[in-house]
Amino acid sequence: MKKIKIILSLILVTLLIYLFIPTCYVNASSPYNTYTVNRDNEMVATQDAYEPYNSIKIIYNTLEIKNAQDMTIDEFDNLFIADTGNNRGLILDSSMTVRAEFGLTEELSNARGIYVVDATQDSKVGEYIYLTDYNSKTNVGRILRYLFNTTTYEVTLDKIFNTPSSWVLDSETYVYKPIKIAVSSNYYMYVTAENASAGVLMITPNNEFITYFASNTVTYSFWDKVVFFLYGDNEQANVRKQIATPPYNVMLDGSGYVYTITQSEIESYDDSNNFKKVNTGGINYFPTSMWGVNNFVDSYYGKYSNTYALSSDGYIFEYDNEGNLLFKFAGPGIGLDVYGLFSSASTITLDSNDYIYVMDNTRNNLQIFKPTIYCSLVHKALSLYTSAQYEEAEDIWDEVLRYNSMFDLAHKGVGLAYYMEGKYSEALDEFYIADDKVDYSDSYWEIRNLYLTEHLSGIFLFIILLVVLLVAVTLTNRKYHYMHYALVPFKKIGEVKFINQVFYSFNFLRAPNNTIYEIRKHKRATMLSSSVLLVILFVIYILGLIYTGFIFNDTVIENTILLNEGIKIMLPVILFIVANYLMSSLMEGEGRFRDIFTSTVGALTPIIVIYPFIIILSNVLTSNESFLYTFLLVIMFIWSGILLFMNIKETNNYSVGQTFVNILLTLFMVLILILVILILYIMMYQIIQFVADIIKEIRLR
Repeated sequence: MKKIKIILSLILVTLLIYLFIPTCYVNASSPYNTYTVNRDNEMVATQDAYEPYNSIKIIYNTLEIKNAQDMTIDEFDNLFIADTGNNRGLILDSSMTVRAEFGLTEELSNARGIYVVDATQDSKVGEYIYLTDYNSKTNVGRILRYLFNTTTYEVTLDKIFNTPSSWVLDSETYVYKPIKIAVSSNYYMYVTAENASAGVLMITPNNEFITYFASNTVTYSFWDKVVFFLYGDNEQANVRKQIATPPYNVMLDGSGYVYTITQSEIESYDDSNNFKKVNTGGINYFPTSMWGVNNFVDSYYGKYSNTYALSSDGYIFEYDNEGNLLFKFAGPGIGLDVYGLFSSASTITLDSNDYIYVMDNTRNNLQIFKPTIYCSLVHKALSLYTSAQYEEAEDIWDEVLRYNSMFDLAHKGVGLAYYMEGKYSEALDEFYIADDKVDYSDSYWEIRNLYLTEHLSGIFLFIILLVVLLVAVTLTNRKYHYMHYALVPFKKIGEVKFINQVFYSFNFLRAPNNTIYEIRKHKRATMLSSSVLLVILFVIYILGLIYTGFIFNDTVIENTILLNEGIKIMLPVILFIVANYLMSSLMEGEGRFRDIFTSTVGALTPIIVIYPFIIILSNVLTSNESFLYTFLLVIMFIWSGILLFMNIKETNNYSVGQTFVNILLTLFMVLILILVILILYIMMYQIIQFVADIIKEIRLR
């Protein structure tokens, strides 16, 4: 009895603790989500790649760092900061202790860019620090070069580069306003400047301007092109001046590539790719479809051929060497002083341990991120992957997939390992998951080649036997006519009037003129039979979406809506038929609506006949033979176009010229019909919305 009382007392105490003492939950996760891109190019959540490590307020000589615009790290993990708000430069050692201050005696006005490069090629001990500066009062822009002793942390002014010498820049109106800078190992300077819409300035060690580099492009609207075509360079006609946005930031990775950041502030700039990787010829190696934003402010390179880009609202993007997004993390935290979130981020850099340093120039603090185990695995595998050590990276990629089973780059890495090992079937599966069509094609080519090598004699024997069988059937059928009896059931089916009408439309393939005559005079095809052909066309189209070979198929079946696909096929055909009937009536054409309907659908019969073979062929071709796939598609559409032209001509008894005019007016009428449909849709939507609002108002009252 005493034991029972003790047990009950313990239970009661436990309940009281649970009810009245607040529970503390430990949240070890980051204050942000980490994202990557899946095979459908959609942003999806993934495991944390980096986690907040520290946040530092940098104060030196009673001055807190203010509005810092740029920073970089050298090979000794010394951190160099352009402390723009205080008009100075700072150097911190690996323990984040300020060891040197410079630039005060040079009276910096607006130091916005900083870069460090080894000075030993000039037979000097230490490193060169390049600092950009612009004085808005005197309109003087310059680059200051300091010599930094990495042992004593002494900084001395070495040289000042004013406006580069060149006849291109020798103008009274030109003002040199350098923003950011990157310097190659042989001391060539790459400088971004305000209003430098022609690109990055490439400057020699002797401060001589060579050329503009990595310029951005300008896009023109259709109306702009029309104005330019009509008026040329007439400034009165060109109301809006087309100017390319100048690059804002520049970075070098040591392997010959230059990275530029552009902020899309001007409407005419093509902002599909604000982060570029260009070679000496100015060719961008990053795809224009890569994930990015138009408010990038800085970038930095990693040890694994990876790159980082920072947006002004604090998002950090990590890419591989091909521009594929690996991770997106961090982000804005306005009003919240939280590790890992930013009020206004300005610059990013990395140390030798892959720790990321990001400056928040509103809170004026330096935030540090450290890689997680998952991220370290990805980097280790990426290092082997970029050096073509695919087999060595296989086990690491497998470990990455244990963290994230849908990480496409890992599947691609495993696939390449299988490919190098000769496991082509396994590689094929991995490349399919990774949506890697190029390597999938290479693996399939190997599989197909091995199959043909092993079964070539059997294939030839099968073909010979098939030919012999066909010849034997043909010869014996001439004497015994047994095929006649075998085909009787099919002939009876073909004699059914409706089925005969459906199949009669295929005569357009060989004799369109006679077919039109038979349809008009003897009703050999009807609107109902032609409608069935339209349905068959739609079914074949859907089969194409499903069964077209992976190499030639960009459709995501899971995201496909059958109704949308039906509208995509049926609506253009119906609109064309209606528009053509209206135009033919105005142009005194002889075709009735029924005739135009059947002849237009009949012109699509080449698609019904050829497309199934294209679907089958797409499953046995590789990307090297894609010209066959494209060639058959072109032939199919050209054949249909020719039939459509001939059918319109014969149905309405037009001349060739009248037919061309009719088709052009039909296309114009299609645009008008689309506009009418949109207007009716908007009106109906507004009426329904109005009625719904009235009903809600009545219910509330």
